[in-house]
Amino acid sequence: MSSGHDTGSQPLDAFEGRPLSHLLARNTGFNISASMVTLVAGLVVSPILLAALGTDGFGLWALLWAITGSLGLVDLRLATAITPLAAKAWTRRDHVRLSNLARTGMGFYSVLGLVEISIAYALVNVPGLVSWIPLSIRDEATTGFVLAVGAFALRGLSSVLIGLLNALQRFDLRSVITIVSTVLRGVSLVTIALAGGGVVALLWAEVAIGLFQLIAAAVTVRLILPDLAWLRPPDMASLRELALFGGKLQIAHAAHLVSFQADKLLLTFFLGLSSVAYYEMGSKAAGFSRTLPLLLISATLPVASSLDALGDRERLWRLYTRGTGLLIMAATPILILACVGADAIMFAWAGIEAIEARQTLVLLAVGYYLNLVTGMVNTVSIGIGKPELEMRRSLMVGLLNLTLSASLIYLLGFIGAPLGTVISLAAGSWYVIRSFHRILGRPISEFAKLFRAPLLAALPLGGVTWLILRVTDATRISTFVGLSISALVLGAAYLALAIFQGTLKWEWVQAARSGGSSG
Repeated sequence: MSSGHDTGSQPLDAFEGRPLSHLLARNTGFNISASMVTLVAGLVVSPILLAALGTDGFGLWALLWAITGSLGLVDLRLATAITPLAAKAWTRRDHVRLSNLARTGMGFYSVLGLVEISIAYALVNVPGLVSWIPLSIRDEATTGFVLAVGAFALRGLSSVLIGLLNALQRFDLRSVITIVSTVLRGVSLVTIALAGGGVVALLWAEVAIGLFQLIAAAVTVRLILPDLAWLRPPDMASLRELALFGGKLQIAHAAHLVSFQADKLLLTFFLGLSSVAYYEMGSKAAGFSRTLPLLLISATLPVASSLDALGDRERLWRLYTRGTGLLIMAATPILILACVGADAIMFAWAGIEAIEARQTLVLLAVGYYLNLVTGMVNTVSIGIGKPELEMRRSLMVGLLNLTLSASLIYLLGFIGAPLGTVISLAAGSWYVIRSFHRILGRPISEFAKLFRAPLLAALPLGGVTWLILRVTDATRISTFVGLSISALVLGAAYLALAIFQGTLKWEWVQAARSGGSSG
């Protein structure tokens, strides 16, 4: 690695001479593989832990992770900021800047982790703060809390190194680390739980796995960047830049949490807890519509940063439109199924026939769709150093949601909660699309054109879905079969449409499959 900024050198070929679309497909394949392993592991491990620990033990386990998870609100999102900033430095061959970002990020999370662990240890040793915990589990809960914070701190350190691997386009190595760590974690937790180990034993395993992941990521980064200067003091200029960039993302994240959780608090205040139960079930069903499509663009952030560093606005625009087209093609059939099959989904999944749950599912599916199709706006704007767009959008949506939902619940009753959220998400999407297109100097009509074919196809396919569900609605099992058939029909139709329009090319699918299998 060079010791200077290499300002006279040509920018690095961040894509290693490979077609950009193939690189993205391959990296996306790795991301999908890692995500699926994580999802399956969660589905397998959770019921085993519940059975082994009992409801009280599992409740304590879940509570500890919920509490420590909230610590993510104090890290200024520095790990997220590492990826776009390091990708630009790598592309420009500015190795001093890359080294500064890396060791400053590690230094920040090291100090933050030590502070968090120290505070956690101090808190659990104050009798007045732990007196509310039942005496039978007090020792387990207090020790477990410190261990959970320690495991969380190790994950923070690992996230910096994972961000570096993303910046260097090494999603293959990141995926291997994630998969191996996830499998080891799952096997360890299940073995300990079945052997009669309690929450503390499980959390010691979490610490060990966190340490393993940190060492694996550190060794991997060291092999790729052997001359990275880790032992020098953190660079204060880099810390300010990371804090400024990540701080905007942190504000956006906090506002995002408000916009997605405020309805439950408002419903509790105006209508009571029973209304929250129906809202929760409808929102959980709608929430699935956001997860899978976003995997399609999960590898685009460092690419956007590299293209911006190269000054290649034309390829940046193509990246944006191609990714947005894929999101629309993936999200539209899910929206059709959610809207046409809301009754069937709630009945087959949970045996619920309450109209409040169906209203929540339909309205939030529309709102999440409008939010989802702007996913590439968020990714590219962060990639080109404009995180303030997402910050402003999230603040706007959060404030609107609080105001509108409260007013509409008072005027209309239950339906006012999801309706206020939909209007807020729509307004936020319009704002961020308009702002982003202004930055790139492109008319919004080019964004609107991407919806033409998918929405036209939605009309006949919605009718087909309605017919399938009408003839398969006798029992929960037959309704589930009808939903499965409908999902296959919609998926196949939109896959064919995406390939026909050129939004998706078959060789990209093959590249993604090779990436996933290599992982």
